[in-house]
Amino acid sequence: MSTETAAPNTEIALGDGGQIALRTIGEQVRFAGYVLKSGMCPAHFKTAEAVLVAMQAGAELGLKPLAALNAICVVNGRPCLYGAAVAAVVLRSGKLEWVKEWFEGAGDDLRAFVQAKRRDVSEPLTKSFGLADAKRAGLLDRNAVWKTYPADMLCHKARKRCYYSLFADVLGGVDYAEDLEDLRAAPSAKAPPTTPDPALKDVTGSVAAVGPEVTALPHLEDLSLPPSAARELEAGA
Repeated sequence: MSTETAAPNTEIALGDGGQIALRTIGEQVRFAGYVLKSGMCPAHFKTAEAVLVAMQAGAELGLKPLAALNAICVVNGRPCLYGAAVAAVVLRSGKLEWVKEWFEGAGDDLRAFVQAKRRDVSEPLTKSFGLADAKRAGLLDRNAVWKTYPADMLCHKARKRCYYSLFADVLGGVDYAEDLEDLRAAPSAKAPPTTPDPALKDVTGSVAAVGPEVTALPHLEDLSLPPSAARELEAGA
């Protein structure tokens, strides 16, 4: 009997139209490695395991492997969808009957509107996002894209509000990348400044600041006591 073992099958099957058909976890792992080594993998995916998880996250949203890698990014350790990918996933679901997008106002009053009709819901849903909303949230100060392409960014925000409300089941709870990026770019909260409290004074009569720092109290020998108080302390000792 021969002791030789057959070489493992390294082939990956092709489906209709020549598209790769990943049928086993082994094929998925192997393909993820190919993608990573190709030099055409998005830079935020550092390992084959990350590529594999991104492909799986996309598959659960109806996206093919390479489409998933282009549509999904990782923010704070969570897979998220880019703005355009949100619309793509909703359109692929077949549940969107129609959608309308428009702008109203100008300057600081510019506002983007998105109205969508879901096939199994009787009434359409309308959501909007305005430049005043963006300024109030500090988005123009934190992200240069908001200053360069304000209309596009307003439309992304309005579309996200509409689609995430109307197609929550389709999007499966996957976060919107731009929202998390905006939160990550937000300045960290600073501790409130210390405020002198006139009611709290040290033994020299100066005002002590109220805050996290604790100042050491002076020793008794450093205190300037009246003669009567000094005699009482000596008698007590």
